[in-house]
Amino acid sequence: MEAGRAVFLGASAAMAAALFLGGDSGPWLPGPLWHLLKTLAVVAALVWVGRRMPVLRPDRTVEVGWMVLVPLTLLQALVVAVLVLNGFYA
Repeated sequence: MEAGRAVFLGASAAMAAALFLGGDSGPWLPGPLWHLLKTLAVVAALVWVGRRMPVLRPDRTVEVGWMVLVPLTLLQALVVAVLVLNGFYA
């Protein structure tokens, strides 16, 4: 693993532990140790999931964006415009 990816993975896991897992709150260990334990657990989960997920090629992702998401966004805007013009929203 490259050093940049490792740093990004560690920083992301530390932020996820702080934001979603309660940070340093825990019953038995001091706060910083709880945060480190939660960060390591998130890193382990991300590595485990990352090895089992297929790799998405960028060209396929862009194709899905243009062929699926852009038309759906335009359709959503059209539906909202029709509802506003017909007086369903005040």
